[in-house]
Amino acid sequence: MARRRGGTGRRGPTTTTAPRAPLLLLLLLLALAAAAAAPSALRAQTAPVDDALRIGFRAGAYFPNDGKIRDVFGDVIPALGLATVTPVHPNHARFFPMLELLGTKSGRNHFFVLPLTMVTEYQLPAGSGRRNNVPFVRGEAGVAYFDYRISRAGKVVSSRRGGGAASLEAGVLVSRSFRVGARYRFLQHFDGYDFGGVELYTVVGSFHIL
Repeated sequence: MARRRGGTGRRGPTTTTAPRAPLLLLLLLLALAAAAAAPSALRAQTAPVDDALRIGFRAGAYFPNDGKIRDVFGDVIPALGLATVTPVHPNHARFFPMLELLGTKSGRNHFFVLPLTMVTEYQLPAGSGRRNNVPFVRGEAGVAYFDYRISRAGKVVSSRRGGGAASLEAGVLVSRSFRVGARYRFLQHFDGYDFGGVELYTVVGSFHIL
C-alpha cells in the first residue's frame, strides 16, 4: 500500500508538468519567429519600391522677373518639356544631374536657356511606408547655355554664350508619377536682361529611360 501511494505521488508531478514543457517550447519558438520577422517587416516598410531615376513630362508656367523680358515675350511663358522623376523615399536626400530647356519665341525675338545642373533633393520625413503626398525641397546649381535675340526700343541684342544657373524649389510628391512644385530660377544677366523668374509646374508620368 505504501508503494502504491508512493507511486501515485510520483505520477502526480509527471502528469502536471508534462503538458507545460511543450507549451513553453511552442511559446519560445513563436517569440523567436516574431523577433526574426520584425526586422524584415520593418525593412519592407522603409525600403523604396523602385529606387531608379525616371523621366516624366513637365508642364508649367514661367513668370519672368525682368519687366523688359515681359514687354517682349509676355507676362507668362509656357514651360513644357521633360523632367527627371525621383522615387518617393521620405527622409532621404538624393544627388543627381539635371538637363532642361527653358525659353520661348515671339516673332524674330527669342531666348532659350539650357541649364546643366547638379541637384540636391531632400524629401521630408513621413510615416513609415508612405508613398504619397510627401513634401520635398530642392537646390541646384551649375552652368547653362544661353541663346537669345531681343529687339526692344530700337535696340537689338543677341548672343550665344555660357553662364551660370541655379534654382530653389519646393513641392509635393503626390505619387511616383505625379508631382507639383514651385521654383525660383537664378540665371546670369546678359546685356541688361535678367532671364530668371518663378516657375509653377507639374510633372506627370514616370518612364524608364531605356
